[in-house]
Amino acid sequence: MANFLITGCSDGLGLELATQLAASCTNQMQNVIATARYDKSAALRTLVESSNGRVHFLKLDPTDPVSVKEAAARIAGFFGFIDALINNADSLNLVSGGIDEMDDLVPMFNAVVNSAQMVTAAFMPLLRKGSMKKVINISSVFGSIGMSERHLRWSIPSFKVSNAALNMLTVQWAHQNKDITFMAVSPGWLQTDLGTSIFDLTVAESGQAVLRIMLTKGPEATGKFFDIRLAGGEPRAVLGEYEYPELPW
Repeated sequence: MANFLITGCSDGLGLELATQLAASCTNQMQNVIATARYDKSAALRTLVESSNGRVHFLKLDPTDPVSVKEAAARIAGFFGFIDALINNADSLNLVSGGIDEMDDLVPMFNAVVNSAQMVTAAFMPLLRKGSMKKVINISSVFGSIGMSERHLRWSIPSFKVSNAALNMLTVQWAHQNKDITFMAVSPGWLQTDLGTSIFDLTVAESGQAVLRIMLTKGPEATGKFFDIRLAGGEPRAVLGEYEYPELPW
């Protein structure tokens, strides 16, 4: 039996990850626990209802400590353990004036970093009871300090700062918990509500690659930061041709 927990599943990448995991579950011994801050979106409701019991919805606001603790208690009582946790935040805010006009760092940090910390800490006892023992933090290449000069034209300072902090959070967890594999993954340039159709990857393509990393990478990858991109660059590669090099912090 395997139990997978994903946050932020109302739409976008989180919904796609839940959908693909459910499709890969060939028997009732695998469960996908799809969480969202509010009640099920129409798309998530459809997924749950059509999953033959493989997808379970749980209301979880990762920025609310009470909600996180209640969700952990419910999952402990119903499932007993989880094998993998995917912390998926979907906050992005353009600031036209750059960092000197940034006024959203606190809410962004809370949505990206504090949420991942609270959820990971709350579910750590359940992860230790699972067999896979993996945590994926959905980060961004914009959080790479080593690549920051490449992204100067993007005026998203709070997003960059928060994802850099999320990467360090991933490393801290990895250093102190050698029995669990922690990875930060940048899902690539996505065609979602937070992006546009000019970006490289469809949500389905990125979801496939994120799950491939989760399922194939082992303890040797703990504390590392991976980026998902189309193999071969331009022109656009066909579905399934990806690479996920390790990124500089």
